[in-house]
Amino acid sequence: MTFVRVLLCCLLLSACASAPVDYYRLQTHGDVAGGHPAAGPVLQVGPVSLPPWLDRPELVRTDASGRVVLLARAEWAAPLPQLIAAALAQGIGADLRWGQARAWPSTMPYAADWLVTLDVRDLTAGADSLRLDASWRVLRDGRVLASGSLTREEPLHGGDAAALVAAHDQALTDLAAAMAASLNTISP
Repeated sequence: MTFVRVLLCCLLLSACASAPVDYYRLQTHGDVAGGHPAAGPVLQVGPVSLPPWLDRPELVRTDASGRVVLLARAEWAAPLPQLIAAALAQGIGADLRWGQARAWPSTMPYAADWLVTLDVRDLTAGADSLRLDASWRVLRDGRVLASGSLTREEPLHGGDAAALVAAHDQALTDLAAAMAASLNTISP
């Protein structure tokens, strides 16, 4: 009888065990050419604002009715605004070949020359595409030097979390390129 109780307890405990969670980060695919980085102002990307329904640890999709669906066992490795800022700083730095592009929040002991704030109005993943709608402002000493916006649809190549993250990466690569182009119009 004791053996049956122990076996039953083991079965119940194993049923309670959850599957492992996969954690994802974001990255851009900027042109990383050789050579030394060009001199330029110290650039800080962020803060990044998101719609509240999107600012959560889980990866999300939206179904045809507009219902937000959390992807099971798929979470961001850090807060999404910080992941977006880090990916964009990487992409802008690579596009402009600046060695001083960093993400918000930063622990660097010196202030940035330029601050790029980002408002992500939409980052919706549907059944077959990801829609990005974002605007940014480049500030120096509180003064707006440049601004821009980008709306983009990226195809989803699959229904899993990896495909969703790949679409995010491509959308952010496009956004970093657009932001870098607007930064190129400003004289340091």
